[in-house]
Amino acid sequence: MRFSIANIIKLVFPVIFNLIFFLFVAIEGTLAQWSSWLFINVAYAAFIYTLKDQVKERLSVLNFTIYAIGLGYFFIALIVGVLFMAVFKTAGVVSCIVQLILLGVFVVVALGSKLANISTEHSIEQQRKQGLFIQSLLQGVNGCIAILPSKVTSGMDSSCESALQQLVQALEISPLQSSIAVVQIEQELQANLLKLQQAVAAGKAEQVRSLAQQMILQINQRNSLLEGTGV
Repeated sequence: MRFSIANIIKLVFPVIFNLIFFLFVAIEGTLAQWSSWLFINVAYAAFIYTLKDQVKERLSVLNFTIYAIGLGYFFIALIVGVLFMAVFKTAGVVSCIVQLILLGVFVVVALGSKLANISTEHSIEQQRKQGLFIQSLLQGVNGCIAILPSKVTSGMDSSCESALQQLVQALEISPLQSSIAVVQIEQELQANLLKLQQAVAAGKAEQVRSLAQQMILQINQRNSLLEGTGV
């Protein structure tokens, strides 16, 4: 295990805090004092975890929020804990209840922020993939056009290239964003692209023209649905 300067700095507070507690408080410590000691250590550990989470997932848009939540909880728990240690030393039950509530609030807020973080990352990833979907279709169709000249002897003529060029034009004006409303159409488009590539490779001109027209209709249907959803 590597101990960097940052890791050593992180140990400063728990070492000093626990040293002071066990030297001056622990021997005759009350329930309030012991519970405060426990929750302060828990709060610091939670803060360190959120800091680690921030570094691990620094590309996520909500990481600073998670870090701020951990830091805020630690300072609140520290202030409340010190008050119960120094002023309300006999309020053991109250100390436990108050600090349990603080811990519960932290868990709920931090978990909510983390879930929102994950949701945002997933949304960004989906948008990226959905943008690549149209591009991948374009690449596949352009690949079919590129090999057409070698298939002239198999019965492929200019009408096949014209049909594929129309398909390219339909793809080029299609929105890159997607929606759950068009998932099935996109799956059908992907399946038809594979059939189109196979038809071109086999020199089946009629099937190429038919598939190209079918895909154009599917693209138009997809675009209409997307327009209806506001994409």
